[in-house]
Amino acid sequence: MSPHFGKMTVLPYISIANAIRGQNGELREYKPCEMAQAIRDLEWEKSSKAYALLMYLSDGETK
Repeated sequence: MSPHFGKMTVLPYISIANAIRGQNGELREYKPCEMAQAIRDLEWEKSSKAYALLMYLSDGETK
């Protein structure tokens, strides 16, 4: 079975580029092939400001 390839709409690329610009404050345009590196180049705040996820299990217990 061979993979099927098709065209992707531009909307996901616009959303990804907007998210990158929102983090790095730049106004430049990104080509799809540049987006992965732009994401890797982002600088994130210290992990002490990381968010935690609280999970409620079906039996009422939390993790």
